[in-house]
Amino acid sequence: MTRPDPAASQQRGPGLPARVRVPYLLTEATPMSEAEVVDLVLSRPRPVVRVGNLNLHAVHLYLTDEGFRRYTDAADVVLADGWPVWAALHRANPALDSSFRVGSSDWLFRVLDADPELRVLAVGASPESSARAAAAATARAPRVRWVAFDGYTFAQQDAGPPTTVEQELPLADLVLVGMGMGAQERWIEEHQGAMTHGVIANVGGCLDYLSGEQVHAPRWVGRMGLEWLYRLLANPSRNARRVFVEPLQLAAVLRREARSRRR
Repeated sequence: MTRPDPAASQQRGPGLPARVRVPYLLTEATPMSEAEVVDLVLSRPRPVVRVGNLNLHAVHLYLTDEGFRRYTDAADVVLADGWPVWAALHRANPALDSSFRVGSSDWLFRVLDADPELRVLAVGASPESSARAAAAATARAPRVRWVAFDGYTFAQQDAGPPTTVEQELPLADLVLVGMGMGAQERWIEEHQGAMTHGVIANVGGCLDYLSGEQVHAPRWVGRMGLEWLYRLLANPSRNARRVFVEPLQLAAVLRREARSRRR
């Protein structure tokens, strides 16, 4: 498949596509398909590959939060997670079809369906949700060794032998951190140095989707760009601000940035 012109950015690691500018949103993303992300995870790369993602909420944080911007700029891969981000990339390069819109649940569920011999460290979610996600992952992929610690007490929540986060980081092939944007990126920056190989990713509410704590939108809803509506109807109190308030705030930030650059 034809790739975008990488002249505007630099390749971040061996075999990884170069970042490209996301039109209108003053950010960059890595054009990778879901299948390519799965292949990356299963390759157990060395050195460690750090994965970020961009939806409108992430774009807003990128433009307003120094810590989140630092994490995203340093990430090896920044996926187009969110229909508006993918649509902007697709408009600039139609070769980037819907397979290049990749959320954390998309590639993680596909990894689990492959049932590889993979060691996964999952950090985040409530104790109850963390335990249910571990049980769901083990049932879905029996060969995967899923080690789970919640994001509140950081107690082990899986049914495996007792261990610690510090013991697991050097062994993990994949580290999933789902604590909400801001906190999870800080955690990764503090702990990534203990890893020896593999992929580490900020996955937001992905663990809650795996556990069933939150309703996961069907893929066809995401392809139509209506995932925001599905989530709003499923959990209005949790998602109303992101749907109705944050896009207006982002628009104001983008206007301010555009005026500043013109000056």
